[in-house]
Amino acid sequence: MNKQVYSEKKTFIKYDNEHYLLYLNEENVEYTPQIEENEKSTPIPGYSYTGDMEDGGTLVEAKSATYSEFVNGLIRKRYDASAESAIQSNRLVALIEPEHERSDEYIADWNDFQDYRELCKRQAKAVLE
Repeated sequence: MNKQVYSEKKTFIKYDNEHYLLYLNEENVEYTPQIEENEKSTPIPGYSYTGDMEDGGTLVEAKSATYSEFVNGLIRKRYDASAESAIQSNRLVALIEPEHERSDEYIADWNDFQDYRELCKRQAKAVLE
């Protein structure tokens, strides 16, 4: 993960026709601007972002800047469609056959997926506000 600090807030930018850069995990920090070698600089309020790109952004697949596209793009960073389908199918097995030998594992996987999904929703909402 890469962390970068900026003097101004960032939210998202269109990267290309299939992707957006989202600026997530915002933190308020003190930012010291780069100035000439012999000059003194005073720290000012700034914002840091952490993501997989060098600039601190997180690249997601999204064709438009919408809540559902951003949520889906963030979910796909961790779970592809087949993994999501497997988790859903396994959760059904755990519901139908609670005594199944892997039922507890399937429920745990489902809960982890749901926790991540909720995080993605919060992050998408934050960049769109």
